[in-house]
Amino acid sequence: MPCPSAAAARLLVDEFIRCGITEWMVCPGSRSAPLALAVAAAERAGQLRVHTRADERAAAFCALGIARVTGRPVPVVVTSGTAPAHCHPAMIEAHTSGIPLLVVSADRPARLVGTGASQTIDQAGVFGRFADCISLTAESLAAGGAQAARAAVRRALAAGQAQINIGFDTPLIDRGEPPAGQAVADQPGRLTITAPRHDWGGAEIDISGRTLVIAGDAAPAVPGLAGVPTIAEPSASAPDHPVHPLAAGFMLSGVIGGDGRSVPMKPEQIIVTGHPTLHRPVMALLADPDIAVTVLTDRAQPTDPAGAAERIVSRITTRGEVPAAWRTATAAASGLAAEAVRGVVARTDLGFTGLHAAAAVADSLNTGDTLFAGASNPVRDLSWVGLPFEGVATYAQRGVAGIDGSIGQAAGIAMAVGRRQPDTTTAPRTVALLGDVTFLHDIGSLLIPADGPAPDNLTIVVADDHGGGIFESLEPGRPGLRDSFEKYFALPHTADLVALARGFGHTACEVANLTELVEALISTTATGSGITVIVARTDRHTRPEINRAIAAAVGAADH
Repeated sequence: MPCPSAAAARLLVDEFIRCGITEWMVCPGSRSAPLALAVAAAERAGQLRVHTRADERAAAFCALGIARVTGRPVPVVVTSGTAPAHCHPAMIEAHTSGIPLLVVSADRPARLVGTGASQTIDQAGVFGRFADCISLTAESLAAGGAQAARAAVRRALAAGQAQINIGFDTPLIDRGEPPAGQAVADQPGRLTITAPRHDWGGAEIDISGRTLVIAGDAAPAVPGLAGVPTIAEPSASAPDHPVHPLAAGFMLSGVIGGDGRSVPMKPEQIIVTGHPTLHRPVMALLADPDIAVTVLTDRAQPTDPAGAAERIVSRITTRGEVPAAWRTATAAASGLAAEAVRGVVARTDLGFTGLHAAAAVADSLNTGDTLFAGASNPVRDLSWVGLPFEGVATYAQRGVAGIDGSIGQAAGIAMAVGRRQPDTTTAPRTVALLGDVTFLHDIGSLLIPADGPAPDNLTIVVADDHGGGIFESLEPGRPGLRDSFEKYFALPHTADLVALARGFGHTACEVANLTELVEALISTTATGSGITVIVARTDRHTRPEINRAIAAAVGAADH
């Protein structure tokens, strides 16, 4: 008879397989050995695809990246002690982005908590309100059989973000060889997984006035709004009538035009979809008391930081037609903003900056490519140079907009994209644009075991400006604060990012100007395989001048 720990682990893994969860992430550990061996047996039986990572944070963010593409969770197996806590940042991002993430944590017996026993803490509920915690013991799960496992797994899948915390007592594994894996009984069948939704009701919206859509992260295309001018962030669906985000400067001033003529530019109403966070002028529009704001969402936490929304709804119907003059005016403002950005990129006196790197990445994208936009300057720069694009799926970490876990997520996204087209000669291309601090923050995610799944065509472009370039354009970068700026905000470094990437076994090169970056990107487009890191040596010191030049053209500063 199998020991309770081994029996409980097999019951749990079998139930996940029944529900259609066929991809797992496993981190090494002693207390989690029953789970790891149960997963290994199912892998040998051809029932699972398993990723392994030494770092729990890297594992959780990689699982999050896969789930961003597939909509299905990748359970992350971790051992006891601090191991679950390393998954906390990814769980917060999953919760705020509405992405499923499950951590299956092995725990010590309850009798050892508070005794000073090794690797033992009170870890049940370590994620607080960001995840549902399902606490079990191996003995209760083994005694409850398939029914107990079914209840735990289905509760976790229904929650979206969950921790299944299982107390394992010794013996942890059966004596003798572990089983090779058996076919899971055909009951109760594959489970359709849907994210938790909140119903705010519906409303009818008249779009015959000056109506603007602001589409943030993960905003879908909304029937009835296709003809409405839209400011879309890079990870939103590409709109039919895009408006450059810097056109918000014209809208805030209220008019556009010259020679004694002007066209009203302030929207009469705004419809918010997704989770907008990027641009200060755009957020200022949402706070304008003269503009009626409707938030369209099915999330329990709507995006309304100014508290200015007149209504929050989950469904809309529309009536009326968008005025042709409004479309013309917003298109003109958008064109002026786009010209201002491209004009700055074309200047030779501003050096090679992160904005130039974003322009090169954007111009290299082809239909069918996938893009991951890193936090801070990269995602804003990509928005400035024209993202989102039709035919390019774009993902970004905008739930809490942190820089952590970006390499792991990009790798997860690339693997999920590649798995959708397993029979192609060349895997679909995924490109990630990251800053150097973001890259260094998650450098451990470049450690991918040689005997497991790995990205097959991922290009990571690092805009390396030797520190936190985002702060050059924010309040800490003001002239009177420069004495403290480098040490406390920029954090300049001398790390050799090319050598680091090569040290993890990946292809890497350095470029020093726009032409070299374009050539390197073209090379990966034609022959990309595995992970390629392109380090672009950029300059952050001209960012304030870039922002001033663009602001002068559009009437408002960004960031």
